[in-house]
Amino acid sequence: MHEESQHVRIEADLPDDLGPAERRAVLIALAACPRYGHDRTSKRVTIWAELDKEAHR
Repeated sequence: MHEESQHVRIEADLPDDLGPAERRAVLIALAACPRYGHDRTSKRVTIWAELDKEAHR
């Protein structure tokens, strides 16, 4: 039996040339989410955020 997830996860790769103002805007948006983080590899940085479904109905 598959249970429906109680959150939505959003992921995005950050471009290498992101300027300070854009980085700040991304951090402000992430801080508004209940859970967020990043994954870093040698080739890219991916940010992610999770939104609770119940909180946004």
